[in-house]
Amino acid sequence: MARPAYDSNKRQAIEADICERAVSLFAASGYRNVSMRAIAAELGWSATALYRYYENKEALLASIRAAGFLDIRDMLREVRAASADPIEAAAEGMKSYVQFAVARSPLYQLMYELDQGKIAAVPEVVENRRQAFAEAIGMAEDVLQAIDRKGDATEMAHLFWINAHGLAALAVANQLDLGRSLDQLVEPAVATLLRGLAS
Repeated sequence: MARPAYDSNKRQAIEADICERAVSLFAASGYRNVSMRAIAAELGWSATALYRYYENKEALLASIRAAGFLDIRDMLREVRAASADPIEAAAEGMKSYVQFAVARSPLYQLMYELDQGKIAAVPEVVENRRQAFAEAIGMAEDVLQAIDRKGDATEMAHLFWINAHGLAALAVANQLDLGRSLDQLVEPAVATLLRGLAS
């Protein structure tokens, strides 16, 4: 007798659990050293059961990355909605991005530090990354409007993202120990970007 199909909510919960367990295993042993069979064993499943959800490890990693970008999107969206001051929101967005990277460093490193190959072009990953970046563009548009300047919001969003990612890489590697902390660096980083607009 065939197993009854799960509803979409149940399936999403199962997939979230698979991804969480996989991230933990990848962090402990390295992505390339963990097999689908090992992930299935961690879940108490057979490998066949895991393949019902993901056709291979690359598909699983793509799902993990896609979900991570949605989390960043939601985080930036909340920051943007919570502040009436666009410049404050930009600084808080940068800080929140770095805090996300530190708090969830195994996920963050899977999102960015591997040679992604074809995984980077998986439509779900591309779309969710685009949605996260759209929030950064929205923040940049808010800043430009607040300082009453014309400018390229997409370029400004890239500069915010580059700065946030650089700070995140240093924070995850415990390298912000040379005289300035994350909290001390975020506002100067934003101020430097704004001075560049004014020049």
